[in-house]
Amino acid sequence: MPDSVRLPSSLIPSHYSLEITPNIYGSKENFSFDGFVRIKVVCKEKRDIIWLHSKSLTHTEIRITDSEDRIVPVFSWDLEDKREFLIIAMGESLKPGEIYYIEIKYHGQILNDLKGFFYSSYKDGAGEKYIFSTQMQPTDARKVLPCFDEPALKATFNVTIIRRKELTSLSNMPILRSEERDQELVADVYETTPIMSTYLLAFALGDIDYLQNFTESNIKMRTWSRSSAVEQTKFALELGCKTMTFFEDYFQIKYILPKEDVEDPGRERNVSGLSQPLKRPNLTPTGTL
Repeated sequence: MPDSVRLPSSLIPSHYSLEITPNIYGSKENFSFDGFVRIKVVCKEKRDIIWLHSKSLTHTEIRITDSEDRIVPVFSWDLEDKREFLIIAMGESLKPGEIYYIEIKYHGQILNDLKGFFYSSYKDGAGEKYIFSTQMQPTDARKVLPCFDEPALKATFNVTIIRRKELTSLSNMPILRSEERDQELVADVYETTPIMSTYLLAFALGDIDYLQNFTESNIKMRTWSRSSAVEQTKFALELGCKTMTFFEDYFQIKYILPKEDVEDPGRERNVSGLSQPLKRPNLTPTGTL
């Protein structure tokens, strides 16, 4: 058992495959999501226990396999709430130098708290509606998926969001494809991200629309809001394009992602392909976008 709040260095993640199915079609008191994550890791030290981060999640199934798809027996798993660790005990030790895959099915709540996977609301002629977003900084990725939630433990991510057909989803990268799952549901499969920290992972979902423009270096920028307020995002779009161009010129570093989506007033801005809008009081109403 590690003595500090830091994870041991016995496993190093390199890739996450994440699928999120929001359960958001009833009362807001029951908003929740089902998740599945497959984490590719490299073993650095012989261990028969895995430590990773998890907070406020219910884990229903855990499976570990090696690079040849041989199952590593799992004896038990438990949560240490104080340090927000998920501790997995195995029937054999992992071997240094080998690649393993940790697969976890789990369930979580969606709250109106601006942490992890959360919701915000607005009212229109049809009543109260909701937009669902994420805020992973500084250490709330562990509320969305079991993960190695330390900034130095960078990895690539594949994200899939399961949604109803009338909704729109967003994530860090452009959509690779959309697959019908049944008569009502669609799976939006996103392109693989660059190597990045867990706190930069982002996605959003809702009945939303956008305005679009391009920066001088041809980066696609879109500002998203509820459809009735999309025209109010013009200033954010204009200033966002100018700001992107300014910083690319100033630092002589090109933006590494193919697009930037600007969405959700409750989240801090970061270089993740999905960020919050900019407001100018005399041009943009202060109401929820």
